[in-house]
Amino acid sequence: MKNPDSTNQTREELQRKVLAQRRGFLKGALLGTAYVAPVALSFAAADLARAIERDADAAAAWQELRPSAKREHVKAVVDAKKPETRERRIQKIVAALSGRG
Repeated sequence: MKNPDSTNQTREELQRKVLAQRRGFLKGALLGTAYVAPVALSFAAADLARAIERDADAAAAWQELRPSAKREHVKAVVDAKKPETRERRIQKIVAALSGRG
């Protein structure tokens, strides 16, 4: 029979790892940051990163944003349920960052 404390410790370690991954994804600078995230999140973030990297003004503005603002932009893209909505939100974010929006 397993020690209940070891099971709780393992569960707590797993929860810490999951939270660390989420923090790393949402808190880290999106461009140039390696992170482990669920596939849907990584696709959405990768789409946003590619769009920002294609626009020099947007990339420069992204680097100047506070972490909380970056999180909000990433969250807006990740929360989109349809690919069309995600793409539209990415376009709006890039336009706003580059001063066209």
